[in-house]
Amino acid sequence: MQHQVNVSATEPLRLMGTLRIFINKKGEDTWEPFWEGHNLITYAGMNKLLATLVNVANTSYFGYIAVSTSTAATSASNTTLPGEVFRKAIDSATANTSTRSVTLQTTLNFTDASGNALTKYGHLSAAVAGTLLNETNHTLINKTTSIQVMYQYTLAMV
Repeated sequence: MQHQVNVSATEPLRLMGTLRIFINKKGEDTWEPFWEGHNLITYAGMNKLLATLVNVANTSYFGYIAVSTSTAATSASNTTLPGEVFRKAIDSATANTSTRSVTLQTTLNFTDASGNALTKYGHLSAAVAGTLLNETNHTLINKTTSIQVMYQYTLAMV
């Protein structure tokens, strides 16, 4: 559950990332909730986000997700996603001005990252290398060609 916090002009801006994961089994029409949790915003991700916000000519944003089999603890010092096994462009980005948030959504289709025990998720600024915005450890997903996985990541000012 997210808590709304009133921010005054003298309080620092704070960001919170929330990741929601849904599973769709082959042959079924519904997406079942699987996992939800908050994640860590990396130092490099925060610096790039701030640079993007203050420089309107900067067209680079966090348009890629990566998944990993690593169980290493998250670290704000990470610049890459440890144990990355698959990366793809996000499917959609939706801004909500009333909640001061942006939601990025990506679906791993039946064949994407199949055969991997997925445990970690992150957003990056490029198809190769790039800046790591965030990192989340989540419950193990044994990704097979029988399931799709939908990641919904919301970044909000709190």
